[in-house]
Amino acid sequence: MKILSLKLCGFNSFADETVFQLDQTYNDFVLYGESEKQLKIFQSILGVLFGFTSEEKDSFRDHGGKSKVFTGLITIDLDNRTLLIERDFETDIVASILMSDKKSKPVFQGKDFVDQDDNRAYIHMIRSIFHITDKQVIYDICTSIFEKDALTLSSLVEILELLLGQKLKITYYKRLSHSANSIYESLFENEDTNNREHSALITRGAREQSNHLKQTIEKLNAEIRVFEEIGDKIKRKIEPRVGLLPMDNAQDFKDEVLLWKKLRKNKIDCDQKLKLIRDRRRYLQNLIRNELFIYKKLPDSFEQDIKEYALLTTKLEQEKENFYNLRSRLHENKILTSTLRRRRNVVTIVVTPLVFLLSYFVLGPNWLFIIPETILSFLIIIFYFGHKIYTLKAQYYQEDADYQITQKNIKELEEQRKAIAENAPLVEDIEFSEIHIERFKKYKSVKNEMMRLIQSAEKLEHILSNKMYKDKLPELIRKYASFVDIERDDLETYLDEFLHHNKNLEDLKYLKESKGYAEIDRLKSIYEMIKEGFVSLLDKYDVQLSAEGSDEFSELKMRTSYSG
Repeated sequence: MKILSLKLCGFNSFADETVFQLDQTYNDFVLYGESEKQLKIFQSILGVLFGFTSEEKDSFRDHGGKSKVFTGLITIDLDNRTLLIERDFETDIVASILMSDKKSKPVFQGKDFVDQDDNRAYIHMIRSIFHITDKQVIYDICTSIFEKDALTLSSLVEILELLLGQKLKITYYKRLSHSANSIYESLFENEDTNNREHSALITRGAREQSNHLKQTIEKLNAEIRVFEEIGDKIKRKIEPRVGLLPMDNAQDFKDEVLLWKKLRKNKIDCDQKLKLIRDRRRYLQNLIRNELFIYKKLPDSFEQDIKEYALLTTKLEQEKENFYNLRSRLHENKILTSTLRRRRNVVTIVVTPLVFLLSYFVLGPNWLFIIPETILSFLIIIFYFGHKIYTLKAQYYQEDADYQITQKNIKELEEQRKAIAENAPLVEDIEFSEIHIERFKKYKSVKNEMMRLIQSAEKLEHILSNKMYKDKLPELIRKYASFVDIERDDLETYLDEFLHHNKNLEDLKYLKESKGYAEIDRLKSIYEMIKEGFVSLLDKYDVQLSAEGSDEFSELKMRTSYSG
């Protein structure tokens, strides 16, 4: 298999139609430019063969508007036949034609959606031609065996041709094996031991065929060594990273190491959080012990209690003031009432006789007028002072009732204050009530924080008591600690590289165990069989040929001894 040419159009590096003759031997740097550009051309080859994803299309497409098409055409020589694959990246249409000297036939024409799924008709077709069809695997193998600054297009294409062309070579080796068997059988069918010329002809034919097979086997061994070198180069990139870890499943290895990293990180985070929680709890406990201890036994309603106590105190003072005022007024009322009674008695004793005497002097002994006037004056005095005394008494009774009520209110207020003070002693310190309220709020905040810290600590301890941290994490540490530096910053990238390299090794291993290597062993067996027949033939004519001193015999025997 040989990739002959590549034609690109609409690519960002090759907007105009550009043709690369890959079968010609030129200096890669002179012909195709710097290493990165050559890698772009190689990726374009893979894109034409196996397609681009949407992201890759956007990356390789020319967005400058120089070209309205975005296509690629690759020409491949397949054992005297030519395979043309043309891909339109805009429409995802692929056309493939297989041509020979006599005829040409289309092998595929249709759409090939790379992003759709793995069930792609084009890939099924191409598998009948190429041994590997996983674009990423091919890219990883081809690029992993060279240093970045040593990448050349010819070296990449050479490895690509080697990877893709195995099916064709297997077919070729099968034909060669069958031909070798046929030639071997034809050489010894009509063997005439008495005919020296015939024997020499057979000897020459056997020698030529054995030499041809020997060259073929050496060529196959060289190809085997190339694969082994590729595998060794990739393996050398893996082994320094993971030592000699026997890992049957690289994906399991990656998953378990990432699980180890995750569990380790979570455990470290939990331990750090627990330490912070414990330090914070100790600080808060010291704060309560040293500054807020007096608020520890206070009820949660202390803030409301102290406000209520202050309000009750204000009401009590008002009630007491009212009480003292009422008591003073009652006393004054008693004095005033007593004074009015004395005045009534005095006025009655003085005014009534005086009215009688005046009436007698004015009216004479007219008793019909004197007695009524005297009685009237007496009644007026009695009524006047009686009204005054009655008013004072009514006022007295009202104030006395208020006095009793006030006294009762004072008692109730004092009992309420006493009950609050018994439940929350600090309420009596009214002068510093605002300070107490603020400090009590601080105590409640500290207490709530303590509860949250306890709950958080319990959750973290519950997490750490899980089997994943108690059993699985120590198991992973024992299993991988000597192979992987879990603290490296590029751990995931490192594991991805390991996974890719491991996958490449698996693909190479698959190649090594394929039919091509079985055919190699078969060819070696045929060669041994031909050589044995040839030695047997020489033994038959040993005496006769040595008697004649045949140079051909001597040369042939030397070759046989050397190959043996």
